[in-house]
Amino acid sequence: MHVAVSDTEWTIATLPRPTLSLSEDAGVVVKNGSIIRPAVCEGAVDRVGIDVHGSSDLLHSLFARSRMHTITGKPPFTASYTLSKSSHHAEPLPRTHQAIQSHSDLELFTGEPGHHTYMFTGIGDSLYTTPEPAGLVVPSQGRAGVVRLEQDVFPIPSASFRHGSKSGFCVRDNLVSRNVDDLIVELDGQPPFEIDLEVREEGHRTSEKFTISDIDAHEWAVSLPFAFNTPSAHSVAITRVSDAHGCGRTIDRAVPGALVAVLVAEIASITPVLPQMDHCVGDFLEYELQGSPPFTVTYEFEGKRHVVPLSSSRFSRVAASPGLFKVVSVGHGEDQCKSNEVGLVKRIHSIPSAQVSEGEAIVVDIREGDQTEIVFIFTGEPPFAFTYSRRHPQDRSKDRTVLETHTVA
Repeated sequence: MHVAVSDTEWTIATLPRPTLSLSEDAGVVVKNGSIIRPAVCEGAVDRVGIDVHGSSDLLHSLFARSRMHTITGKPPFTASYTLSKSSHHAEPLPRTHQAIQSHSDLELFTGEPGHHTYMFTGIGDSLYTTPEPAGLVVPSQGRAGVVRLEQDVFPIPSASFRHGSKSGFCVRDNLVSRNVDDLIVELDGQPPFEIDLEVREEGHRTSEKFTISDIDAHEWAVSLPFAFNTPSAHSVAITRVSDAHGCGRTIDRAVPGALVAVLVAEIASITPVLPQMDHCVGDFLEYELQGSPPFTVTYEFEGKRHVVPLSSSRFSRVAASPGLFKVVSVGHGEDQCKSNEVGLVKRIHSIPSAQVSEGEAIVVDIREGDQTEIVFIFTGEPPFAFTYSRRHPQDRSKDRTVLETHTVA
């Protein structure tokens, strides 16, 4: 028995590979084909769209008679890529992105600042289970090739006090840094910066808030339009910082360096115990000081200036010689919060003295009923008041009885 076999025509078609391209709003395509994604701040949420589809024209034409729909690949889709971080000198990190639809979003890495590069190495689906580079579509070129996405991630700026107040402030002082080691804020990021600060008096809930803009350096010496009105502690806190990239952060008062305490003292004052201006040699010149000890008193005597530290609120000096005694200023501690040009003046006068005919006593022989002239010589400042007495001469009689006493003003 013979069987004849007739020729049969067969048509063989291949299943299309899936293709991958990034969405049109992924970024700007540069000459080398890279897509430059707009920069974001560290920690920001950013996603890029991924489109996966299949070249199914051939299958569509072959199976049109069977009314099959256009095939765009068979999910799930798997895209492989590497992530390179410029902040780390390490090999690119291999990663995969899986999706069950033809369009999905890839969440970009923004956890660290730096220049990040995403290099897509292949695309696969449930039929082509191993991702291959053949399905990658170069942006704006419509051909297979490398798909590369680049993005800058800017660091979040920071601000903290490098130095607090070292010497404290006085009532009526302005909140202004006085030297390179006093109330300095350090800033990290891209200048110019803008910071928010809050000043609060101890024991008060309310505070005064200030915003300082256009800080062009990475250090800023505090200068605020705030005057201390009470002698109590204050706190100065940085509450927010932002930089030229538009990146910013809110700073909690509990963060180290976010807050400094500022001591405020009342202005020291001094008053004399006795209001009189004129004193004699040997008198005590006594003053009472108001404020918080220790104190520093500066005074002048006969053109020479003296500085005296005190641990108590009492200041006294002995008038040892005639002259002009003037209290110039009084301050706390190392001459802080001082009252300048106090101008408390005391005039110290020498002790007056008197002589009789250039001696302490004079002996004159006169007849009863006659008179004689006795010359008294005074040293000191007129007008004078003096008392003299008359008695028997000591060399002629043992009687030392005072015969008479007179006071002359």
